Order: sequence, then structure tokens, then C-alpha cells
Amino acid sequence: MDKTDRLIEQTERLLSRVDALQQDMRQLQADLNSHILALGQHLNRASKRPGPSPIKPLSSQERRSTPRRKGNPVSVAIADAADESETIQGWVLDRSAGGLRLLVDEAVPAGTLLSVRPSKAPPSFPWVQVKVKSCYPERKSWNLGCQFVQKMSWEDLQLFG
Repeated sequence: MDKTDRLIEQTERLLSRVDALQQDMRQLQADLNSHILALGQHLNRASKRPGPSPIKPLSSQERRSTPRRKGNPVSVAIADAADESETIQGWVLDRSAGGLRLLVDEAVPAGTLLSVRPSKAPPSFPWVQVKVKSCYPERKSWNLGCQFVQKMSWEDLQLFG
């Protein structure tokens, strides 16, 4: 095993640890929020003051204005917004009214405009432009956080899963 293979293997182990730690953090945050709500209810009963809890749950790091929906991955063709003749394949991992999270094989810099089209969409379905807001590695692929350039109709959004 050469040095490159060892480094790749070590990187994959570290990414797996990060994934596990992130999952543990989400669970801890949920547990802490439940505890905080129970404590607030207890304090209200103890002080005999009706009303909302004086203690608020921790806010999550969610910054979306619309909720994210997960589902089965949907295959999409992805192209540079300026030239849709050359495409790569990607997968929609989750979606919201504001954008998509795509899984691709190559990194794409934040700020890049892309055109995306579901692989199984009817021929009349147009390319949809998205702006890459974030790009981070996931094992041997890349996650792209993308924002729709124009508001999508519910019917069109459904083709993305």
C-alpha cells in the first residue's frame, strides 16, 4: 500500500468519524431541547405561573426559509449555465422550495451558476438554473448546496423528487 492509498484510507476514516460525530451532535441537541422544555414546564409549575416556558430550546443551525425534504435520490443532468451542451450526472439528495442539495463527482466552486435538469423529465422540461452556495466533500464525492435562481412551481419542483 503506497502513501496515497494510506492517505485516502485515513481521510475516509476521518470523514466517517465526522459523520458519526455530527449525528451524535444532532441527537444531543434534540435530547437537550427536550430536557430544556421539561425544565421550563417544571419551573412554571413550581412558580405557579401559567404561560410559556421562560427557557427557549436551542436554535438549530438551519438557515433555510423553507423546510428541506429528503427522499429517494433523483438523477439529474448538470451543466454550466452558459453552455448546456456538456453535462455531468449528479443526484438530488434533498430539496426545498429554495434549492437542492446535489451529490456530484467533482468540486464546484461556490458562486458558480449551473443548469440542472431531472434525467427522467419530459423533453419539454426546461433547464433550471441554480447558484452553488456551498461545496464540501463527502467520501469520494462532493455535496453542493444550491439555490434556485428563479422561484420554482410546485409541479416543476416535484420532478426533482
